[in-house]
Amino acid sequence: DGKLVAMLGGCGVRRVLGVDYETSGLTVGRERMVRELSADTYGKIHLARGDGFKLPVRSHEWDLAVVTDLIEHVEEPSSLVREAARVLRGSGAMIVTTPYRATEVPLDKHHVAEFYPEELKTLIEESFTEVEIVLSDPLWLVELYTMGGITKPLRLALNCLAVWGKVNPMLDLPVGRYAGQITAVARGSRLA
Repeated sequence: DGKLVAMLGGCGVRRVLGVDYETSGLTVGRERMVRELSADTYGKIHLARGDGFKLPVRSHEWDLAVVTDLIEHVEEPSSLVREAARVLRGSGAMIVTTPYRATEVPLDKHHVAEFYPEELKTLIEESFTEVEIVLSDPLWLVELYTMGGITKPLRLALNCLAVWGKVNPMLDLPVGRYAGQITAVARGSRLA
């Protein structure tokens, strides 16, 4: 929907490239940016149709590659990571977010594969020299939060605390082994 690309464009970077395979995603992103961004910020952003396996840019040109909730949807995740490593400068970084693997078979019917933290780290280390894994969102709490029925008042209370009270108790809970989300930060492209 262009939200992340718009946020990155507003952070003072020189240029941002958003890539989506679906033209509908690009259309929604463009509409959002025209509506919400200044002309200066919008001028830094380019949206292109494509996929993560053959990005429409030259090698070693970019400082940051962000792969959000995509790696679990592809048949060849190592090719996706390798392509991100190709486009990054030597000092560049890649950020990957993906759900934490909770079972042997993906719970989401649209996921090809899900990862445990060490599996994701090993996969990314094929193309990067440094990989840091961060776990967030306790899975049991994510499940509780997304249920209907009696948990709706819980969601309302948490949202009120976060918005008006400037407090988010979800951030203070220990994650433990079963996180809901994995974030990997990779540096040192082996292809740079």
